[in-house]
Amino acid sequence: MSTKKNPAVNVGVRVLLLAFILLFFVLFGRIVYIQAAKEVDGVQLSDYAESQRTVSKTLEAKRGTIYDRNGMPLAEDVQSYTVYAIVRDGFQGRVKDEEKVAEELAPILGVDQAYILDQLNVTSTEENPGPFQVEFGSSGSKLSYEKKEEIEALDLKGIYFIRENKRFYPNGVFASHVLGYTTENDEGEIVGVMGLEKSLDDYLQQTPGKIQYKRDKLDTKLPNAEEMVVPPHNGASVYLTFDQKIQGFLEDAMKKVEEEYTPSNMIGIVAKPETGQILAMASYPSFDPNVRDITHYQNDAISYRFEPGSTMKVFTVAAAIEEGVFNPNELYQSGRYSFNGSTAISDVRTNWGTISMLEGIQRSSNVAAGILGMEKLGPDRFLEYLKKFDLDKTTGIDLPGETNSRFVYKEPIEKLTTTFGQGTAITPIQQIKALTAVANDGKMMTPYVINEIKNSNNGETLYKGKPEVAGTPISAETAERVRTILGTAVSESVGSGKPYEMEDYDVAGKTGTAQIPGKDGSYMTGHNNYFFSFLGMVPEQDPEFVIYIGIKQPQLGLNQYGYPESGSSPVSKVFKPFVQNTMQYLDIAPREEEQKQEKAQKGFTVKEYKGTDITAVSQQLQEAGMTPVVVGSGKIVRQEPAAGETILPGARVFLLGEENPAMPDLTGYSYREFLRLSSLLNVQPNPTGSGYVVKQNVEAGQPVQEGDYLVVELEPPAPSSTANEDETNGGEDDTTDEYADPSSQGANEEDDASSSAPVE
Repeated sequence: MSTKKNPAVNVGVRVLLLAFILLFFVLFGRIVYIQAAKEVDGVQLSDYAESQRTVSKTLEAKRGTIYDRNGMPLAEDVQSYTVYAIVRDGFQGRVKDEEKVAEELAPILGVDQAYILDQLNVTSTEENPGPFQVEFGSSGSKLSYEKKEEIEALDLKGIYFIRENKRFYPNGVFASHVLGYTTENDEGEIVGVMGLEKSLDDYLQQTPGKIQYKRDKLDTKLPNAEEMVVPPHNGASVYLTFDQKIQGFLEDAMKKVEEEYTPSNMIGIVAKPETGQILAMASYPSFDPNVRDITHYQNDAISYRFEPGSTMKVFTVAAAIEEGVFNPNELYQSGRYSFNGSTAISDVRTNWGTISMLEGIQRSSNVAAGILGMEKLGPDRFLEYLKKFDLDKTTGIDLPGETNSRFVYKEPIEKLTTTFGQGTAITPIQQIKALTAVANDGKMMTPYVINEIKNSNNGETLYKGKPEVAGTPISAETAERVRTILGTAVSESVGSGKPYEMEDYDVAGKTGTAQIPGKDGSYMTGHNNYFFSFLGMVPEQDPEFVIYIGIKQPQLGLNQYGYPESGSSPVSKVFKPFVQNTMQYLDIAPREEEQKQEKAQKGFTVKEYKGTDITAVSQQLQEAGMTPVVVGSGKIVRQEPAAGETILPGARVFLLGEENPAMPDLTGYSYREFLRLSSLLNVQPNPTGSGYVVKQNVEAGQPVQEGDYLVVELEPPAPSSTANEDETNGGEDDTTDEYADPSSQGANEEDDASSSAPVE
C-alpha cells in the first residue's frame, strides 16, 4: 500500500512554520530595538521603572492662623475627617450590610437614610465594576474628631476615614463679619471669600510640600534610599488688635438684647482712643462661620451709612468750643427754630422754655445744636469742622467694604438739620474715629485691626500696624471741656444720657435717636422705628476706650408703669454690662467707696457771690456740678441759698443780676425751690396744690417787678412723668428729695428723639 503524503498537509505545515519564524524575528527584532532604544511607545523605560519604584507623597500645610492681640486663636486649621465606604464587589473590606450602615450612619451625618442607601447601592458588573469607594457629600466631610469617634464606635464594616485639614472658628458667632470665612474653589483650594479671610488671603495661603523615596514591590521603603523632601509652608500668622475677652463681653451683651428685643440690626464698636486700635466689633444679624448660616453679609460697623441722630452734636459742640463761641450760660428759647428762612425744626415732644446752652446740650436739644452750628459758627465754618473730623471721607480702616458718608448740605434746612444728625449720613466707624479726638486730647487716630503679620515658618515680621494720627481737629483744652460736658449729659438729672450712668465708673457720652427713611423716602413712624444709639467713653477723663452701640428697630415693651420703654433701654442693656465686665477685666479700679459717698452725701457749701460777675460764678457752679439759675446780668446783687448753707449736689443755686432780671421757666421746680426763687426776686409767692410746678402766671422771659404776686400751680409727679424713661433716675422717687428736679424725668432718650426731629 502506498504511504505518499498529502500535499495539502505539507503546504499547511510549511505556512505555519513560516509564520512562527516570522513572529520570532518580529519579537526578536522588537526586543533588540527596546534594548537599544530603551523606550516603548515614546516612554523611556528607565523613567517608567523609576516612577514605579518612586513614591511621592504630599506633605500637608496649614492655612495661616488669625489670633487676637493676646495670641488666642480666632480662626485656625484643625484636623478633620471625611467618611467613605468601600463598595467594590470582591473586596474583603467592603460594606456587607447596606441597610444597617444607612440606618446607623444617617442620624450622625444629619441626612436621610435613603440618601445613604442610594450612595451605597452601586451597580457592579465584570465590564463595569463601578466605583471602588463612595463618599457622602458635604455631610460626610470636615467631620470633627469627636464625630469620627462616634462613627467608629458603631463598628460598621466597610466604613473608613480620610484625614485632612478644615478651617475652624473656635468661638462660633464671634466677630464673624470681621473674620469672614473660607470655602473650596473649583480647583479644590481653600480660599477666603469674606472679611479678613478674603482681604488677607495672599498672606494666609499655604503651600503644601512633598516627599519622594524608592520602594520595593511590596511598597516598602528601600534601605539607604535617597529622599527628596520639599518642606510645606504654612500660611502667615495674623495678629489682630482685638481682645477675645472684650469681644466676648460685647457679643454676650448683644446676644441677650437680640433675644429680648429682636431688633433688625445692631452694631457695636470699641476702640483704644490713644492708638485707634479696635478692641471689639460686632454686627447683628451675625452668623457662625463654621456653619455659614448667613442672612446678612455686610459688616454694618463700617459699611452701613445712615443719619446718626444726636451723636452728631458731640462734634457740633466741639467745633463751637474750639472757635470760642460756646457760652454754657447763654440763654436761648428752646422749642422751635428756623435759620435763614428754612423750615422750622423743633425739640420733639417738649419745650423746656428758656434754658442755658449747657442744659440744652445735656437735654439733647436740636435748637441748641442748630444755634451753635448756624448762628455761632456759621454754615461754612461748621462744615469745615465736620471735614476736620474726617466725617466726609472713609476712615482708612484695614477692613474690606468700608462705605463713605453722604453729605446733604445745600439748602438752609439741610445745613440746619446736619447740626443734630439728620439728613447727612455717616457710618459708625466714622463716629468712632472722630470721637478719638475728644478722648485723646485733640489727636484723631486712624482706626485699625491688624496688629502684626508674621511668617509662621521663621517668625519674620511681614507687616506691622502702627498708630497713625489722622489730624488734630480740636485742642487738648477743647477736648477736655467736651468730655466734661458729655459727662454731665450722663450724670446730671436733666441729661439725656442718664440711663447710661454707672455707679462705679464715670461715663461721658451722647445719645442718638435717628429716624429711619422708609421705602417711599419719607421717615417711618411708630415707637419702634428709630435707630437708637450711644456714643461715649469710659472713664470720662483719660478714657480707656471709646464705644459706639447702635440698635435699629428694637421691639420695645412696656415699663413698670405700663408705658412704652424708651429706646435707651436696649442700648443701655448692652452698654452697662459690657462696661462693667470690661473695666473689671482691664483691672481698672472703680471709684472708691468714699468718693461715691462723698458724691452722694457730702453736699455743696454755698459761697458768698454778691458783687461778683454773674457769668463767671455761673460757670464755677456748673464746673462744681451744681445747677445755677441766672436771673439778669452784670454783678450779683442777691443769691439763694445764702452763703455758708450746705445743699445737695446738683441742686439749683439762684443768682440775681443787677440788670434786666427776667422770670425763668419754673416748670419742674419743687415747692422749696419755688420759695427760694420768690425770696430772690422779692415777690409774693402764691402757690396752689403740692408737688412740682406745672404752671406759672408770669411767663418765662417776662420782666419781674419786686412785690408782684407770683402764682404757680403744683402737682405731684404722675406715673407718666417717669414712664418715658424710668431708668433716668435709677428708679428712685424724686419726691423724696426736696431739691429734686422732676423735669429731669422728661430728659430722656425719648426726648432725644428730637435729635432726628421731623422737619415742620
